[in-house]
Amino acid sequence: MDGAATPEAVMAAYADLINLHDFALLIPLIHSDASFWFSSGTYQGHHAVRAAFERTWQRLANETYWLEDLTWIASSPEAASCTYLPLARHHRRPTHRRQRPRNDRSR
Repeated sequence: MDGAATPEAVMAAYADLINLHDFALLIPLIHSDASFWFSSGTYQGHHAVRAAFERTWQRLANETYWLEDLTWIASSPEAASCTYLPLARHHRRPTHRRQRPRNDRSR
């Protein structure tokens, strides 16, 4: 992302890209020494943050995410930090069941 992008623009891009489940797309938006807090712990740096995201995406592959209650802790031309509430919705994969004809009385 453009180095002159505002923190708000970076977070909007992050929110759009997170549901693609591809950490390589998020790397340009995340500082190499960034810290992320997950329910399983705190992760710092691209390697640790990537592993946490990928574990979550693997475990919850059918979820979509969005951000709410975004609060800026600090914002300057050099750095920005925020907190947010990540919310998710689980989507069931369609199952293909053979349906019995309506006139089937085999029960």
